[in-house]
Amino acid sequence: MTDQLSGIANYCFRWCERCPFTDRCGVYSLGRELGAEGRQQNTMPRAFPALSGSYADFLRRLEKQLMVDGVSLQELETDPPLPVAEIKSRSRSMVIEYLSASQWTRPLLQSANFDDPSVQAAHALNWYVVMLGPKVQRCLHSREETTEQGDGFFYEDARRTAYLTLLCLARATAAVTVLLERSVSPRSRLVGLVVQFIRLTESIRRVFPDVSLYPPPHWDQEPYLSEQLAFYGGVLPLHPFLEGMWRYGGERAPGGG
Repeated sequence: MTDQLSGIANYCFRWCERCPFTDRCGVYSLGRELGAEGRQQNTMPRAFPALSGSYADFLRRLEKQLMVDGVSLQELETDPPLPVAEIKSRSRSMVIEYLSASQWTRPLLQSANFDDPSVQAAHALNWYVVMLGPKVQRCLHSREETTEQGDGFFYEDARRTAYLTLLCLARATAAVTVLLERSVSPRSRLVGLVVQFIRLTESIRRVFPDVSLYPPPHWDQEPYLSEQLAFYGGVLPLHPFLEGMWRYGGERAPGGG
């Protein structure tokens, strides 16, 4: 019997069919025992090559796309951070707005052609956007429970959840970048979404300047990192923290876009 990874399900993306650790996840195992539908087999590839690589590179590509619409990525990144209350409200309204007007994604989500970067991007966007609402609420709720490092659980929970939230935002940003490059409509809605992603990303990084010090258990540590690399065939999902781009203090590494 494979040893369980304690707490692995407490900090994850819930995308079981693309997760290397389901066989050691207590929540997944319990779901199977109770008859819940488990990880679907052969529905999609483990890796999305179109959404892997350098986040800094994706930002440079995004900057070119936004210039077409008269939007400055640099200004978005340097605007004053959003107040916490607005981070909460924007994350909720953004998800609701996306779900209420996401008909344009259906042909891509129904396609089995995962060699198409647009199909990869649509699936990633659809998944990570839905994750954003609850993850933002959780990290900020835990933050409200404590402000002192010595307070233990809530302090760490807030930052570990913020860590995952920022990864959701980065991967959703990369997905929109690919869709913009491939002229997927509606362009105006995609631009509006990615503007929200960038504003939320920079604001959350300012709320949690030490977030890079709190990776969720197992995920970004050896030997589990090597296991992920093997599972994804050497094509890891986008990860600005591992890239060294997001540093302690909320600052970006030199040359990080």
